[in-house]
Amino acid sequence: MMFNSPANKIARKLILLAIMLVFLAALSFSNIMKQSVVSAEPLICCSACDVENPPLPCRHGCSPSCKE
Repeated sequence: MMFNSPANKIARKLILLAIMLVFLAALSFSNIMKQSVVSAEPLICCSACDVENPPLPCRHGCSPSCKE
């Protein structure tokens, strides 16, 4: 039988903290990967965004270098 000594309580808290930090790091890494994928996609032409209901890719900006 394990005793509820202060050392055991601290050890359990440290293990829980380590687990939460691993999950936080995994979430941060996945967000970084998603942002790099979005930034790697080419931007849509500005002429496509100059309409009443612009398409969703216009939210990431537009490329003024498109030939019209």
